[in-house]
Amino acid sequence: MTLNNRFTTRFLAGILFFTAVAKLVSIVNKDKIIMVPDPLFAVQIKWVLIGASIIELIIAYVIWIGSNDKLAAVLALGFSLAAGSYRIIIGQFNEFHMCPCLGAVGSWLGLTAKSNNIIAVSILLLLGLWSINVLIYRNEVRKTS
Repeated sequence: MTLNNRFTTRFLAGILFFTAVAKLVSIVNKDKIIMVPDPLFAVQIKWVLIGASIIELIIAYVIWIGSNDKLAAVLALGFSLAAGSYRIIIGQFNEFHMCPCLGAVGSWLGLTAKSNNIIAVSILLLLGLWSINVLIYRNEVRKTS
C-alpha cells in the first residue's frame, strides 16, 4: 500500500489548508507572534507568513484536485525542503521561542514551544515523505507498464 491514496492526499491537503488559514487568521488578529521581524528576510514575519500561506493554499488545491500527482508531489517536496531549510536557518538565530509556522494556533491552544515545533516539523516530514513516495511510486508504475 502506498501513501498515494485518496484519504492521504485529502488529509495532507486539509493540513496545508488549515496551516495556511491559521497563519492568515493570526495576521488578521494582529497576534503578537506576527509583529516580530524575520531575521532572515529582514521584514515583519507577517510577510513571510502571507507568502507561505499563499504557497500552502496553492499546493493544497493542486493536491486536492488530484489531476496531476507529479506536480503536486514536486510542489509539496519543494515547499517542505524550503520550509525545513528556513526553520533550520532561523533556529541558528535563536529569535523565535515558538515557531510561527502555525500562526498563533499553538499559543491559542496552550501548546508549549517544543510541542508546537514538533507539530510543525512533523507536518513538513509527512509532506516530504508523501511527495517522495508519490514520485517513486509513479516512476515504478511507469516501469512496470
